Amino acid sequence: MMSERILITGGTGFIGSALHQHLIAQDKQITVITRPGSTRTSPPGMNITWTGDTARLIQQVAEVQPDLVFHLATNFIAHHETSDLPELIDSNVTFGTAVLEASWKSGAPVVLTGTAWQHFEGAVYHPVSLYAATKQALLDIAVFYAHEGLDVRELTLFDTYGPNDPRRKLVPLLLEAAATGASLDMSSGNQLIDLLYVTDVVEALLQTAQLPASDTPVVQQFVARSEGPVTIRQLVEVVEEVVGLRMGVEWGKRADRPREMRTNWEFGQSLPGWSPTVDLSSGIRNCWMARHA
Repeated sequence: MMSERILITGGTGFIGSALHQHLIAQDKQITVITRPGSTRTSPPGMNITWTGDTARLIQQVAEVQPDLVFHLATNFIAHHETSDLPELIDSNVTFGTAVLEASWKSGAPVVLTGTAWQHFEGAVYHPVSLYAATKQALLDIAVFYAHEGLDVRELTLFDTYGPNDPRRKLVPLLLEAAATGASLDMSSGNQLIDLLYVTDVVEALLQTAQLPASDTPVVQQFVARSEGPVTIRQLVEVVEEVVGLRMGVEWGKRADRPREMRTNWEFGQSLPGWSPTVDLSSGIRNCWMARHA
C-alpha cells in the first residue's frame, strides 16, 4: 500500500478489525468512522463518530485528508421485519452515500464491498434479500460519483470466516456446538456455501485498492471467492475431521430458506492477481485452535 492515511468504516466489525490490525502493523495512519452507541470497542487511533450530519462528516474527513477509504460498514439482516427498514436504509444507503460524498470532496479513492446475495443464481442483479437490495442501491449511487470523478472500486464477497468471529455465522455456530457437545437443528444441508478466510479477505481488499485507476468513469467491480463452494453437509464433515468427533447435527429439522445457493453462482470479474491461500480445512483448524488458545 502506497497510501499512508487510511479511513475505514466498519472498523469495529470482524473484517474491518482484521484490516485495521494489518494496516497498523504496516505503520499506516488509520482513522475509523464509528456509529454512536456501538457496542463494540473502537480500535486504537483516531475515530470519527457518524451522527447523521453529512456536512460535519465532510469537514471531519477533510481534516483527516485520507489517501484511501475502505467502506466496510454494513447492517446485515438476512430476513427483515418492517421495523428494520429505517435502520437498514440509514446504515446501508444514507451513511454510505455520506461516505461517498465526503470521499468525493476530499478526493480519496473508495473501496466498497458487495455481497453475492446481490446475484442470485449468478444474475447480474437479483437480490436475495432487502439487505442485498440496499447494497445494490449504494453501488448505483457510487456510479454517479464515479461519473463525477471519484475513483470507486467494489469487491464482492461470498461468506467469510476466521478465528474469534463474534458474528452468529455458521462456522462459529458449528465450532461452538463441537466444543459444547450441543446438538444443532439444521436444514437439509444440500445448499452450497462459499467460505473465504479472513486473511485472504484482507489481502483481497488491499489488492483491490492497489489496482490502477480506471481510464473511464466507472465503478471497477471484482469478485473474491474461495476455490469452490461446498455443501453444508461437506462443511460439517470438515469440522468433524478437524475436531476429531461426530457432531450432533439433526438434518432436516429446519426448513431450507428460499433462494439459497444450490448451484455455483458464477458472475463478475475475478480480482486480478489474487487467489486464496488458506484452504477450508486449514482455516477451520485455525478457528478451532483459537477457541482453545
